[in-house]
Amino acid sequence: MSFNVGVTALRTNQAALQVIGHNIANVNTPGFSRQNVSLEQIPGQKFGNGFFGKGVEIASIDRSFNQFLTREANLTAASAAAANVRYQRLQTLEQLFPMGEAGLGRQLNGFLNSWADVVASPTNQTARGVVLSRADEFARRINQTASQLDELRSTTRVQIESSISQANRLSSSIANINQRIVDAFASGRSPNDLLDQRDRLIAELNQIIEVRTLEADDRSITVFAGNSVPLVLGNRSTDLVGSESVSVQGRYTLGFGNENAVINEELLGGTLRGLLTFYNDDVADVRNQLGRLALSTVELINRQHQAGLDLNGNPGLSFFNPIALNNTVQSLTPGVPSSNLSLSVIPVGDDPDAPTRFKASDYSVEMTAGGAIVRRLSDNRFLELQPNGSLDFTATAPGTVAFTGGPPGGTIDFDGLRLTDTGASAGESFVLKPFSRIADQVRVALTSPSQLAISSPVVIEAGASNQGTLEVESIYRLPFGQPAASTPQSDVTISFDATGAFTVSADLPAVAAAAIQVRRGGELLTPPGGPFEFVSGAELVIEVPGQAPISVTLRGAPSQNASGPNDSFVIRPANPNAQLPPPDPSRPVFDVRSNAGNGRALLAVRDLDALDGYTLSDGYIPVFAAVSSSIQIAKADSEFATRVADQAEAARANQAGVNLDEEAARLLQFQQAYQASARYLQSMQSIFDTLLSTFR
Repeated sequence: MSFNVGVTALRTNQAALQVIGHNIANVNTPGFSRQNVSLEQIPGQKFGNGFFGKGVEIASIDRSFNQFLTREANLTAASAAAANVRYQRLQTLEQLFPMGEAGLGRQLNGFLNSWADVVASPTNQTARGVVLSRADEFARRINQTASQLDELRSTTRVQIESSISQANRLSSSIANINQRIVDAFASGRSPNDLLDQRDRLIAELNQIIEVRTLEADDRSITVFAGNSVPLVLGNRSTDLVGSESVSVQGRYTLGFGNENAVINEELLGGTLRGLLTFYNDDVADVRNQLGRLALSTVELINRQHQAGLDLNGNPGLSFFNPIALNNTVQSLTPGVPSSNLSLSVIPVGDDPDAPTRFKASDYSVEMTAGGAIVRRLSDNRFLELQPNGSLDFTATAPGTVAFTGGPPGGTIDFDGLRLTDTGASAGESFVLKPFSRIADQVRVALTSPSQLAISSPVVIEAGASNQGTLEVESIYRLPFGQPAASTPQSDVTISFDATGAFTVSADLPAVAAAAIQVRRGGELLTPPGGPFEFVSGAELVIEVPGQAPISVTLRGAPSQNASGPNDSFVIRPANPNAQLPPPDPSRPVFDVRSNAGNGRALLAVRDLDALDGYTLSDGYIPVFAAVSSSIQIAKADSEFATRVADQAEAARANQAGVNLDEEAARLLQFQQAYQASARYLQSMQSIFDTLLSTFR
């Protein structure tokens, strides 16, 4: 029995030294958990004078594993992976929008500012050519940016598909190891290295897609994604399937086993969550911002350009190729064609300023018996009828708005857009994406500098008896479509009285003075027909029924002659083919061939409040702001998530990792125990030899 005590001690300490050596050898192995030897005494044997111990044996070899710390480390690592990959992708996106000389803003402002030289010299063909050249540069640049956005989106999709393939391989490996672990535990021993290997694979899978685990009685692990989707169940794994065709909204989706079993994107984590957020949201938001800038620029320039006359006296054409909102309506109801609804910009005749009300957003539409529920997806607000009879996105709960006219053919106007019911029925759902494919359609339509419609189709003539200091600063027709040729165009007279106030009248008998509306700074002046207070330098918009509005700005002071005639100005349609009289300094006339009135209006578009409070010349700022804001948020998320993940991993490593100082101390401890066991055996052998020699 004494020899048994020595032998068991020797074997046990040797095994402990082997475990310590295994720990030291794997000090730098990722995912390795420190192993510890648990010892227990061998039950003693009874002799006449008591129980004598029979030595020591190994009870178990256990991993230093804490499932709670491991779970926390995995979850925080998944969050960090999602934040980091999104931040990296956004940094790449930022490179498409440089500032300074290479920026989109410079191209836009170069085009908008080029009208100034034409205004200064309306008949100069070189100045006119520069406008076309700068416009083409802007169009090409915005086309290139749209193309680069598409390319970035494509490379992100490749990265998503690669991550899905890697996740499927890891799931299959975990299922295989599950079976090996079950078999090992059936033999009664804990396969520590296999458990470490499985935990390492789960940690790697968690970097790609956030998972949760549940251990079964047979020690296999079920791996769940999206809180409830079992990627691994025992020794079987189910593949993830990515698709962009399942979602009619164009979102890339992740399916369980097949593309139709879509997993809720919000429940995902890891790099897949970050990549999907960038692919489905970040790039889409920037494309909407860029598309809105493109459509606003095209519509505003075209509308004002068509309100003028070119160098040959012809009505202005579209400066840019008109952009139709084709393929912007997508049906969400199976079997229902998207053509049941159509989307367009509100026509110039109904709302000349519609392009200034665009919002960089997609919209959802659900048809009801009484109309439609329209939701703006950028802020999740619903369209509702306002007390003044207009429609605006102010509601936080769904509500039906009615179509005007029809059916079919009824319309709903919102955010500068017109939705037309062309055959939709209650219960059908649609998504509207008005700006997603706009930026790559911008093209300059004009081919000759002489086609620039710089001149105003109206001229203004000062009264022969004017004695004040009033001067005409600008006059042009506002965009309101081309009047029909058969529509009689009235001369409009601005007459001042002895107090300095003015009235506006038309020479057509059918037009009463009270029917003429005069606005200053957007405010309707009262009483109808006047007289109105005069403000030097303030733009007056005169609206005569049946005619396009006219903008006129007078600067100076009118004469106030109580005993004689006062100042007046006559606005009349221009006749580009008429023989004009010789210039008369006392009666200044804005000549159709040199007045550049419409050129001034086109130059003024530059400073128009067009994009959520930004002028058109600053229209690139919302695009940059969308990118910069996302980057700042992503950077903060990345830094915070990384810091939390590092702390969680440090806590797990402190529990499960190998400490060389501790292992060195244990090495000495069991080395001495091993040597003592060997010395004990030597002593037993010496005693035994002495007994043999004594009784020999």
